[in-house]
Amino acid sequence: MILTEQATLLNVDPVMNEAVKVLGIQMRTTMDALTRDALAATASVYNCTGGINADNITEMTRSDIGKVTTMLKRQNCRTITNMVGGAMKIGTGPVRNCYVSLSHSDMSDQLEGVPGFLHAANYPSQNSLSESEWGTVGSVRFMLSSEGSVDRGASGLGRDVYNNFFAGMEAYFTLRLDKYTASFIHRPGIYDSPYANFDTVNKPAVVKSSLIDLELLMGQQGASSTAVA
Repeated sequence: MILTEQATLLNVDPVMNEAVKVLGIQMRTTMDALTRDALAATASVYNCTGGINADNITEMTRSDIGKVTTMLKRQNCRTITNMVGGAMKIGTGPVRNCYVSLSHSDMSDQLEGVPGFLHAANYPSQNSLSESEWGTVGSVRFMLSSEGSVDRGASGLGRDVYNNFFAGMEAYFTLRLDKYTASFIHRPGIYDSPYANFDTVNKPAVVKSSLIDLELLMGQQGASSTAVA
């Protein structure tokens, strides 16, 4: 990131503070992408087959979700989130102890069409609710992100195929290597610019993603409901 002296003089907000925020988001996004790729390369795969779009792979259905959670339970995989008990509130419903699915944000409309879907806004309690959480189906709570895993045009009919990672407790972890941690580096323009016009800032970090147990992680593939033009 390059900061100019003009921006520093004219901007009302502290430019350096804003740079720290932006670089922090970029760093975490990169870590998420690296972890996503590690999961995509190692998770066991289940292809959705319960849909009605006549494709190979079909859209996600309630039966597909149930089959994956059954596989996890068969391996004595513990759930990640705790139950949210019912309450006397209109439009809400209880939430089970759940596994977590890491999915692409394009899955939002498809999930809402799955029978039994409960949106996060309809949970009886909003305590400990993740910003990325979209809702729950059965024993799975879905976390959506635009950085989710997707294979473009990979279905039999050329639809996008979305990879949903169903994870149980202790399925994987991210490891910060010893003596390597995130740091904010600022170099004044006298070092990085011929006429000392530009400062540069950077926030490097080293991280490693690893699987603890493959049997506690399932990758479910489901095609989007509309074909790619």
